[in-house]
Amino acid sequence: MDELTYQSRLIPQEEAQRTGCFTSLPIRIHPRNDIADAATAKFIADWSKNFHDDREKRTHFCTSPVGNWNSLLYPEAMPERLGAVSYLLDLGLIHDDLNEELSVQDAKTAHEHLKPALDPQDNRKWDPDSPQMKFKMLLSECVVECIKIDRELGMSMLKAFRVLWLDVAESASSEEPQTLDDYWRVRRSNGGLSVFWPIVLFATNLHLSKDQHALVEPIIVAAEEAQCWANDYFSYEREVWEFETGKAKRIVNLVEMLSRTKGLSSTDAKAEVKGMILEAEAKYCRLRDDLLSSHPDMTLDLKRWIEYIGLSISGNHYWLSGCSRQNTWKTNGIRNDTKSEGPSTANNGTPLHTLKCLSNGDSNEPHPVSRYPNHKLTDLAMAAPVTHISSMPSKGMRSELIAALNLWLKVPPGALGHINSAIDMLHNASLILDDIQDNSPLRRGVPAAHVVFGVAQSINSATFMFVKAAAAVSSKLSPAALTALLEGLETLFLGQSWDLYWKHNLQCPSKAEYVRMVDHKTGGMFIMLVRLMMAESAYCGSEVVEDLETLMRLLGRFYQIRDDYLNFSAYASQKGFAEDLDEGKFSFPIVCGIEKHPELRGQILAVFRQRPTSAAAEAQPLSRKVKEYLIKCIASSGGFDETLKCLKSMEHEIELGIVKIEEKSGQANSLLRLCLAALSMEGHEKICFLN
Repeated sequence: MDELTYQSRLIPQEEAQRTGCFTSLPIRIHPRNDIADAATAKFIADWSKNFHDDREKRTHFCTSPVGNWNSLLYPEAMPERLGAVSYLLDLGLIHDDLNEELSVQDAKTAHEHLKPALDPQDNRKWDPDSPQMKFKMLLSECVVECIKIDRELGMSMLKAFRVLWLDVAESASSEEPQTLDDYWRVRRSNGGLSVFWPIVLFATNLHLSKDQHALVEPIIVAAEEAQCWANDYFSYEREVWEFETGKAKRIVNLVEMLSRTKGLSSTDAKAEVKGMILEAEAKYCRLRDDLLSSHPDMTLDLKRWIEYIGLSISGNHYWLSGCSRQNTWKTNGIRNDTKSEGPSTANNGTPLHTLKCLSNGDSNEPHPVSRYPNHKLTDLAMAAPVTHISSMPSKGMRSELIAALNLWLKVPPGALGHINSAIDMLHNASLILDDIQDNSPLRRGVPAAHVVFGVAQSINSATFMFVKAAAAVSSKLSPAALTALLEGLETLFLGQSWDLYWKHNLQCPSKAEYVRMVDHKTGGMFIMLVRLMMAESAYCGSEVVEDLETLMRLLGRFYQIRDDYLNFSAYASQKGFAEDLDEGKFSFPIVCGIEKHPELRGQILAVFRQRPTSAAAEAQPLSRKVKEYLIKCIASSGGFDETLKCLKSMEHEIELGIVKIEEKSGQANSLLRLCLAALSMEGHEKICFLN
């Protein structure tokens, strides 16, 4: 460990012991504790400004007499990253406090409300003034900042929040653990540690391989035990007090579990937990020393990671022993906030309709056909293809974009909900028709609607969705919105017509022709969306109308060309490897390749000419060898390089467009920046020859 250097200050053992701290590991504190404290102050101010619920006055945040929690958890964090991670941890504390006041089921429901803030595939619609959207704004601003600093580690951190934290929280149980193993499973899930380690990596700027992570995993487990047991040791009295005074609905604590299952007094149970903390720390030290001795050539970054894990154990322990969060209960008064609300029930009776049959006076009984009631048919068959495609994994781009644009346009919640619904219907209808027209058997790794329900039924369902969307806009929104919808649909169909024409007639467009088609087909959907929102906006922002449409047109180009590029790379795994080649589609990389090297046209057309041009014909994918050959041709022609260069340039132009509107409107838009960050081509390697 002699190779390691530190920026942090070592806390003397006698100083640490004054708070009741007994960790066996060295404790260090970041030299810029002021940065962490400033981030905490900013979060408290932001919460107060947005929520007006005084929650920030009842939550004890990361500051403490012994130092900010973040300065002790991440003593070797880069100073420019310390503020962002501190903000995130304070956000987590206030969320935990809110959930502790709820029952297990209510806490699950409350935790569900984080999904729109963290999950781009969540398609629920939220009132812009709702707590969920306000939470989303706070989180988005912080996450965008992290991604801007370090895209790889920032996205890894966001993924941990989204996948690990949200999913495990949904599986929480109200049953009391009866064994240490059961309790450990519960604590490891709800303790937030799955999110903690990616934050440490981001804060300290450590990029490690999968093999390195696997090597250190046993050390991580030992560290998690030490951290969880320390939290339970120092928080036990507070949790008991909050439970007894009605401030919390439950106690989840190792001391309580040992008292309950072993019949121990709380004093004896705490003594046992103290021994478990020291044993976990000793286990960390043994595993650390064994790993270092068995890997003498270990990289300096991996040594740092192992050391920083230990510093997080001791820093967490020290903060818990001296922070106000665990100790101010001793002087607070008792307050009971509990309420008892019984479930409400409603009995909605269904009216009974009777039919009166009229006789024409004939003596003969009328044929049964004439007596069948005139009931409206169920829409089950018509809705089935739409339900099928709606159930598929979604990129979540539409709902995220609508929420972002509404920061500028301020559409009322009711109208915004109708716009969301109409756009969803149009999008699903377009996907069904696209798959039929492209003769594509898969959609996001799942059989396409026409493969399951047939071409005719799928066309009928998709067509009806256009009618249904128009009817909804006509009845729920303004005449200007209906005009925007109908003009937008005309634009979409014009764009699609040329895409189909080129494919059917084996005619490769120029780059300019291709972009005009994209402006109608993909950009047209984005522009239709913004025009629908403008039609319902009390603040239409006349000074930014043209800028918004320009931004949406550019975003449409970027989105479609990005999709074309990724079809040849990782994204293709959802649909099938290089599926655009199976469809005979002249995508942007092909257009660029042929324009730069016209001799490539004959080879590509020769392959495309063998493809079926009708959905009625059986579609068979090209062989992998043929695809690899075509990709090699496109790569050698510079088609992929030109496409990637174009995408990175457009991404920069989109960023400038956002800045321009922000300056004119006076409203920053971190949500739109987060959308762009999720689509960013930064870090994407160019597509090369396949071997």
